[in-house]
Amino acid sequence: MNKIYKVIWNATLLAWVAVSELAKGKTKSSKVTGIIGAATVSLMVTFSPEASAAIINTDTSCVTGSAGAVGNINPGTTGSQATDGSGTYSLVAGCNAKGNNNLAATVFGSFSEVTGTAGTALGHNSQANAFGTAVGVESRATAAGSTAIGEGTQSTGQNAVALGGTATGTAAGNVLSVANAVTASGSGAVAIGGNATRGAQSAGTDAVAIGAQSTVAAAGTGAVALGARSNASAATTVAIGDGANASIAGSIALGASSTTSASVNSTAQTINGKSYTATGTASTGVVSVGSGSIKRQIQNVAAGQVTASSTDAVNGSQLFNTNTELAKVATDTAAALGGGAAAGTTAGGITAPSYTITKTDASTTTVNNVGAAVNALNNEVVKAITFNGTTGTTNQKLGSSIAVIGDSKNISTAVTTNQIKVSISDNPTFTTVTTGNSKLDNTGLTITGGPSVTTGGINAANTVNQ
Repeated sequence: MNKIYKVIWNATLLAWVAVSELAKGKTKSSKVTGIIGAATVSLMVTFSPEASAAIINTDTSCVTGSAGAVGNINPGTTGSQATDGSGTYSLVAGCNAKGNNNLAATVFGSFSEVTGTAGTALGHNSQANAFGTAVGVESRATAAGSTAIGEGTQSTGQNAVALGGTATGTAAGNVLSVANAVTASGSGAVAIGGNATRGAQSAGTDAVAIGAQSTVAAAGTGAVALGARSNASAATTVAIGDGANASIAGSIALGASSTTSASVNSTAQTINGKSYTATGTASTGVVSVGSGSIKRQIQNVAAGQVTASSTDAVNGSQLFNTNTELAKVATDTAAALGGGAAAGTTAGGITAPSYTITKTDASTTTVNNVGAAVNALNNEVVKAITFNGTTGTTNQKLGSSIAVIGDSKNISTAVTTNQIKVSISDNPTFTTVTTGNSKLDNTGLTITGGPSVTTGGINAANTVNQ
């Protein structure tokens, strides 16, 4: 290779980069020039027909100074130099940068390393596996096809993506520990975002965690945590909002600090003693918009179908219609009860009626419900009616019958057109007829203290015929 390039320390990338010898050292005005020069030489070396690999390194040892161009482009020969980056189509630059003789490896930055075919590691102490990409200081893309972008990010799941930064912001420029870094450890997982406390961490297969300190647990296959401090800890859960926590499989927590709890299947409902079977009784999860202490309204909901088989949500207008009809039922019921009953009072429901019952003995009593009124009336109705004869009495209740009869000789009775007709025989027959002091019987006529005409003769009783 030619000798017109040299290596300088790029404070922005925190790595040694190859630039033209005409480029200046570390100054504010040379940063962009250095970066462009590095990109240019990378392309020239990678696609040059004269070479399939390139190693850009210090002469003999690592440089610890903060500025200055060091060395020329030459093969390294010591343990502190990149002696293992000569894999076909590879490019290695930086103190102790390692390509490990991998095909198509691209390594830029001191102590950066590619451990698999076609890996790309850019940044101080970055590391990338086969077909992986690690960009940023201390970034790690250790699984095949994974991507880690940002200082301290960790992408350890196959085809996973970790994006963010974890710098503490201290003057020393330290980064968070590996345990708190932006980490995508699940296969196909995505983790984006970080802050000074902890980065997003996505450990579930095909899971997504976006937001500082957001988390998807290893059990969260296909789960999504979106928002700072959001957490999705079970399979196919979704947590959206700051601090939202979806912990029940297949459930959704919507809104800041929302939580989920286990669903309870309801197979039937009992209303006024009658059981009804519902549709959609088997739940596969819940949707929560709050928590035990946080409540939210769900607004702008379209009207759902109200049928025996519907599983739609209903909105306030539909419930208003139902309440209107129930109010009519209450009003109509109160009117039917009478007794001063009324619906829609401040006490709610229907105010009790008041009925005054007059008893058969002319006394009165007041009752306040239909049942009591009916019972009071019934008690009076079932009382017996007493009929008195010349001799003897009889008690009769409503619904019973009583006979009005004659003696079958001189007096007879007959019912015609709801009337009882009492008749006396035109030829009555009597055993004895007594009128005053006169008695007429089958022996004759006898006048007490006077004459008599009987079958025994005529007795004038010493009277004088005048």
